[in-house]
Amino acid sequence: MQSGAIILGTPVDGKQRAGFRELNGADELALFGCDYSAALGWVAARLVEQPSFVGAAHYRQLGIADGDRLFATLYAA
Repeated sequence: MQSGAIILGTPVDGKQRAGFRELNGADELALFGCDYSAALGWVAARLVEQPSFVGAAHYRQLGIADGDRLFATLYAA
């Protein structure tokens, strides 16, 4: 499931799009029992690294709404 571009509400480092790499069963199991901060780190580790996309290095700069947007995208997929 590699996602298309996800439009974030607030740009991070001049970037306003994000996307995910394909997930596997180990990715899903790693999420169980995480608090929000750890879960957001989990999400960040699955972001596609592209020059025009928000990547893992910037995930701590995401607002709560954008973090939730990323979670919702993964859930829907």
